[in-house]
Amino acid sequence: MGITAIPQQWYPTEECPGGGTNPMYKQHGEYYTGPAASFIRRYGVDYTLDCKYDKTEDAYTRALQALSKAIHDDKDKWTTRSDDSRQEMYDRMRTDFCGLPEHLNTIVTHDLKTCKDWDTSQALAKEWCQQDNAATGEGNIVDDTLNLCTSAHLGTDLYNTLAEEYCVSNPDKDFCKCYNVVNYKTVCANRPTSAGCAEAKTKLDSIEEKLGVENATDALPCGTVCAGANVYKPDGFKSGCDITYNACIQSIDVGQSNAEINAVCDIDSTSGITDGGSGDASGSDSSGGSGGSGSVSTSAVEELKKTIAEDKKKQEEKEEEEAKKTNKKLLIGGGGGIVSSISCLILLVIIVMVMSKKGGGGRR
Repeated sequence: MGITAIPQQWYPTEECPGGGTNPMYKQHGEYYTGPAASFIRRYGVDYTLDCKYDKTEDAYTRALQALSKAIHDDKDKWTTRSDDSRQEMYDRMRTDFCGLPEHLNTIVTHDLKTCKDWDTSQALAKEWCQQDNAATGEGNIVDDTLNLCTSAHLGTDLYNTLAEEYCVSNPDKDFCKCYNVVNYKTVCANRPTSAGCAEAKTKLDSIEEKLGVENATDALPCGTVCAGANVYKPDGFKSGCDITYNACIQSIDVGQSNAEINAVCDIDSTSGITDGGSGDASGSDSSGGSGGSGSVSTSAVEELKKTIAEDKKKQEEKEEEEAKKTNKKLLIGGGGGIVSSISCLILLVIIVMVMSKKGGGGRR
C-alpha cells in the first residue's frame, strides 16, 4: 500500500504585514503556533491567520492598508484555495475600525478607499452630523471637519432633517438665522432673541409703518439673514423675495376752494405704479422688487373699504346736523374718489399688495 504525499501549499512569507506580531493559525476552531502552525501553513488549505496589531488609529490605518495591498498582490499565488488566509482578519479589522464615525474619511485599502465607502446606509454620517465638535463647541453640521454634513453627501431630505433638528435645539446660532426667520411665526414670535429675528423684526416694522401691511412675514427671508455659505437655507426660503408691494399714497389739499377733486390711482402689478389727478395732488411711492404674474390680495382693499364706509357714515350723520351750514358730499366708487369741500385737508391712502412667489413653498 503506497503513501500519498500531501502537496505543499504556497503561503505568504510576510504573515502580518503592516507591523503585526504573534501570528496564529486557526483551523477547525483551534489556534496553533510553533511546529503545528508551520505544518498548517505548509499543507493546510482551510485555515485563517490572525495577528496582533496596536490599537492606535495610525497603527490600524497602516495595518489595513498593508494587509489590503498584500492580499491584492498575492491573490494569484495561492495554489488551491480561492481566498487569502489573511482576508478574514482584514475584514474584521476594517469593520471594527470603520465602525466609528470619526474614521469615515480614513483610507483603509491599497486603492485609496475610505470607510465611508462601506457606510452605504449613511448611518455613521448621520451620527457624525448629530455630534458636537469637542474643540469648538459647535455641532458637526456647522463645523464639519470631515465635509460629510452636506446635501451632496447625505441627500437633501436627510440634510434638511438634521439641520432642522439642530436649529430647533440651537436657535441662537448664526447657522440657524435663516431658518428662524423663515419660520418667523413659530420661532421669532415666541423667542425674539433668536439669531436673525431682530433684523427681521426691523424689516417687518418698516413694511408695516410705510405701507400699513400687517404680518408681512412672507417677505422676511430676503436680505442678509439668508446670505452666507455657512447658513442653513431651508426649502422655500426664497418664496418671499419676489413679493411686490405697490403703494399709491396721495395727499390732497383743497384749500379754500370748492373745486372738484378727482383722485385716481392706477396700479399695474407688472410695471409698477402710475398716478394722476387734477388739482393740487402730489406724492407717489412704491417699494419692493419686480412683480410677476400674481394675484391681487384683497385684504388691504377690504380693510380700506371698511374704513371708508365708517367714515362715510360719520360724515353723513354730521351732514344731517349741519345741512343748513355746509354742503358736503363724499362719493366713493371705482378706482378713486370725488371730494368737494370749502376748507379741508384729506389724505387718501390706497394700498394694494401684489404677491408673486417664484421660489419654493409657503410658510410652515
